Amino acid sequence: FTEMFVNVLLLNVWVSGFPPWVKKVIVPVPATVCPMVLKSLLFIFTVVVALTLPLGMLIFETERDFDEYAGKVTGRGVSSAVTISGFYSGLTNLLAIRLSECLTFEVPAHEAIHQQSYNRGTFQRLAPIPHWLDEGMATGFETIGAKISGSPFRISTRYARQALDSDALSWNRMLAEDSVFLGDVLAGEAYGQSWGLHWLLVTKHKKGYLKYLQVMAAKTPLQKETADVRLHDFTEAFSKTPDEIEPEFLPVLNSAYQNVKARKQERDHNPSPGTLHLNSGLAEIEVVGEQSPLSPGRLFVRGRLRNASPIRPMSYYVFVETDTGSYTAWHLPEVPVDEVVELGQKPVDRRQTGLPSFVPGTSFSIKVRSTTPDSPEAEAWKRGEFPFPGPTQ
Repeated sequence: FTEMFVNVLLLNVWVSGFPPWVKKVIVPVPATVCPMVLKSLLFIFTVVVALTLPLGMLIFETERDFDEYAGKVTGRGVSSAVTISGFYSGLTNLLAIRLSECLTFEVPAHEAIHQQSYNRGTFQRLAPIPHWLDEGMATGFETIGAKISGSPFRISTRYARQALDSDALSWNRMLAEDSVFLGDVLAGEAYGQSWGLHWLLVTKHKKGYLKYLQVMAAKTPLQKETADVRLHDFTEAFSKTPDEIEPEFLPVLNSAYQNVKARKQERDHNPSPGTLHLNSGLAEIEVVGEQSPLSPGRLFVRGRLRNASPIRPMSYYVFVETDTGSYTAWHLPEVPVDEVVELGQKPVDRRQTGLPSFVPGTSFSIKVRSTTPDSPEAEAWKRGEFPFPGPTQ
């Protein structure tokens, strides 16, 4: 009975978020203790654990606060942090997310999968789990917009396109080198390829996938591991290396892609030509690009922005850049909560230093930066010191 009680107790501690080392400090309960007392103790202990050890999330209202925190915790510096939407830290066991990313479930759901997998028994925290598996699982559960509908068995049109367009990263290398997810060059390909490998395994290699997860679950915190060990673990579970499995991906994906729902999902999330919708930087934005009949080949943009912060007025800097490097921008010093403001029409004809003479663009992208109106960053914007681009001509 004592052994049963301790096992149940450990299970409750484990599931509630305690790290494995807690197991070492739990003293076995004497078998002579009254079963009713044991039952009461178990109930009390479970309640205390549930109340005192929640899974935490930090939400940052301003972009700069997030950048500084992310740069410090990840060790990658503020300059690299600007590309991060949110992250889970195995060291702190916390999620950190920009408030601007909480307008939809996409980033929160992705990062929550990381946190849940290390706190609900799938993996042990700080164990050497390959990044491809971490990200393959999280991308598989990602949602689209405001709908919670992600599933690792469904096709993600976003990541499927990334995987199909990728030609510089092999699956063997992705398994061996976690660093490909951190660099600026291969990171995009790595996420698409990790989704592709994970999707293929859960749909076509289910027995091997279960065996592989059991091996990963047995990995211990701070365990040393080499690329050869990773390749051995994978080959033992699937009887093939990742590179040997990769040729299966394209035929299986093309077959599944004929599914009507997958085609509809992609169609529904492609905006009409010339229009770009975006939730970014605590703003909901729609920008329309048009060719002017009076200035052939010159692109003009206009749009509207809504302050999506539920807390306070915000300052915004909206930057539009074409595929040829020309750009324009809007600076909005203060937009009240939930208010919609018009972005007046402008030609996209400014260019950055070092680029050749003006060449009309055929497509454009948007970057949005937000901050509170009384922040040092907002004051710098008023002086014309904007976050992007660099020097201009």
